[in-house]
Amino acid sequence: MTAEVASPLPKPAKFGFATALLLAGFCFLEVLWRPADALPPALVFLVAAIGIRKGSAWSGYGGALFLGAEVCDWCLRRGFPIRV
Repeated sequence: MTAEVASPLPKPAKFGFATALLLAGFCFLEVLWRPADALPPALVFLVAAIGIRKGSAWSGYGGALFLGAEVCDWCLRRGFPIRV
């Protein structure tokens, strides 16, 4: 029998994994001050990082979609940062 060796992740996947893990870490730090607001994003980014590490590109898409929704929410609540 031959042992299957998992292929290493490509560079964009490694970058996505590191970014999702970094965002999850920052959100877990934010949980100390705002537990109800910061825990859901922390869990979403942690799950996205785990999914990317396992090779599922859809996890990266889900994390990016969640981050985009967070940015849209911020813009709608506080106004757009750039005035035309």
